[in-house]
Amino acid sequence: YKGKGVFVLTHKEFLTMRHQLTQFEMELIKPFFSANQINSYDVEMDNYQWLIYTDEKGKNLLETKRNLCPTLVNHLDKYKDVITSDNKPYGINRTKKESNFSDKNKLVFVRKTQYPKFAFIPFPFFSDESVYFILPQSGSYSQFYLLSVLNSTIAHFWFSRHKTQGRQLQIDK
Repeated sequence: YKGKGVFVLTHKEFLTMRHQLTQFEMELIKPFFSANQINSYDVEMDNYQWLIYTDEKGKNLLETKRNLCPTLVNHLDKYKDVITSDNKPYGINRTKKESNFSDKNKLVFVRKTQYPKFAFIPFPFFSDESVYFILPQSGSYSQFYLLSVLNSTIAHFWFSRHKTQGRQLQIDK
């Protein structure tokens, strides 16, 4: 299975599969971004990977309405023996609320990095645990103000004194 995606598909795998996907299946496929696409202030907007996002609702759809999602069911069935999720074979382990990813007014940041990498993301952005999200709250500070403070030299100095792992910054929630 080396080089093959289970829940995270390469762009090539997605293109091969795309024409076979039903409308229901397309709703479960999300653009996936990795930490190396994030820089201070911006993000590389082209995604090279695609996520089969199966939270509880998606998992139930695949299990109970297999005929509406034949391509994804067949794809995931090939990996039954290697999927270790508590929600196997069709559910991702420990999914977060989809609204966290699809919110169009959020900051994202890389957890382990040489320097602070915080970026404003105005579009749906699905990622793994190497990236954290800051979602705005009503009446909170401007996202752009927070972005400038968190990417600043002063923040870098503070992180380097308080939040490191080896030679890298480790910025946690």
